Amino acid sequence: MQTILMAAAGLLIDTAHSMANAQTAEMPTANDFVAGETWEFRRVDALTKLEEARTVVNAVKTDTGMAFSIDGKTNPVEYRMVNGGYTSAPKPWRVWPLAVGKRWEFQGTWARADGVTGSSEQKVAVTAYEEVTVPAGKFMAFKIEHRGYFKNSSGNTGRQDDTYWYAPEAKMDVKQERKSGHPVWVSELMSHKRAAP
Repeated sequence: MQTILMAAAGLLIDTAHSMANAQTAEMPTANDFVAGETWEFRRVDALTKLEEARTVVNAVKTDTGMAFSIDGKTNPVEYRMVNGGYTSAPKPWRVWPLAVGKRWEFQGTWARADGVTGSSEQKVAVTAYEEVTVPAGKFMAFKIEHRGYFKNSSGNTGRQDDTYWYAPEAKMDVKQERKSGHPVWVSELMSHKRAAP
C-alpha cells in the first residue's frame, strides 16, 4: 500500500512538473491589442519603499499599425516585445515563445533622460511559471531572470540583475525588480484597462 501511495505521489509531482514545463506563451502581436488599452505602473524605491515614478503605457494605432506609447515615445508592438525599453538590442531582450527552462543571452543599449547612455549584457533564463500578486491583482506569470552587467558613458560599470514576471493575461510584464548588487527598485502593474474592440 505504501509503495502504491508513493508511486501515486510521484506521479502527481511529475504531472505538475510536466504541466509547468509544457506551459508556453507566444509573443503577443499587434492584433492582440486594441487602441485605448492602457497599463499603469508605479516604481517604488526598494530601500525607502517610496514611490519614485508612475508610467502609463497606451496601445495606439499609427500609420504602420499598433504601437505602445510610453512617455511620449512610440514603438511598434513587435519591437517593444523583443527589445523591451532598450534603444537597440543586438541580442534580443526577449526570445519567444516563453517556456520554463528556456535560456538566451541579451545585449542592449539604452539612453536615460539625463543624457547618460550605456549598454547591458545579461544571461537570461525563464525559471518558473508562478502566481504573482501586484496592486492590479493576481496573475499567473513567467518569471524571467536576467543576470549580468552594465556600463555607461559616465564611466560607471556594475552588476545589473533584473527579474521580470510576464503575465499572458495582461500581455505585459506585471512586475520587474532591479538589483545592482543590492535591491534598487520594483515596478508593479497598478491597473490594466481593456478598451472595447
